[in-house]
Amino acid sequence: MNLIIDIGNTATKLAVFQAGKIKNTQIITTIVLVEEVEKLLAIFPEIKQGILSTVVALETSDVDSLQKMLPIKVLTRLLRCLL
Repeated sequence: MNLIIDIGNTATKLAVFQAGKIKNTQIITTIVLVEEVEKLLAIFPEIKQGILSTVVALETSDVDSLQKMLPIKVLTRLLRCLL
């Protein structure tokens, strides 16, 4: 199982995927991100990795907390696409 986190300007979306199928989705505020991910990991202990995509600055402590819970690749607006 994989966890996808998408932090936009107005909402943060979470999605749990397994074998290419969505198992769960949520829309939350970024303030409760770490707590909501903890809850999802308790419900879906099979989650083994994640991707976090954000267009806004995220507290380093939040990223650190998430990465302590599971391996997460972080994509930001500063990431450049290499062609």
